[in-house]
Amino acid sequence: MNRSSVVETDAERIRVERDPVSGKVLLHFPGADLEIGVVDGKLEISSTCGIRIRSDRGVEIAGSDDSRLELDRKGVVLASPALDMRVRETDFVGERITARSERVKVVWGKLEQVVGHFVGFAKEVYQRIEGLVHTRAGRIRTEAGRAYLLQADRARIQATGDVRVQGRTINLG
Repeated sequence: MNRSSVVETDAERIRVERDPVSGKVLLHFPGADLEIGVVDGKLEISSTCGIRIRSDRGVEIAGSDDSRLELDRKGVVLASPALDMRVRETDFVGERITARSERVKVVWGKLEQVVGHFVGFAKEVYQRIEGLVHTRAGRIRTEAGRAYLLQADRARIQATGDVRVQGRTINLG
């Protein structure tokens, strides 16, 4: 059984409804297509025309578990113990992007990279490729401090010009 009351304002009539069974409280704003309510202790704002929150000094939404979303003139801060994002398509554009993590795991169906200059540093790199590795470059230089091993069932070096092998000793076969 619903119990309703009406609050008069200068512009319109605001209807306040409270359902004693569910505990749901709703404010109806006629002509504005807007409802504000408390359902199961949670604030609900509903509108089919969209919702906009404005503030000259910033907006913060905080949860009880130290999760928060802050928007101000400096930028956006999202702090949370975990983030689960599921989007169909994402565009991420920036002049500078910095990411830090103890561990990153990335699983993609296809990865395309277009880079002006690439510099990478690692203590160790392990790669396992099941099919083909194809590198096309103007020049390739590989430098090893201690040892270099090329191992295959068959190997071929092909050049249109000279091929030089330099070493203190060269063992064939």
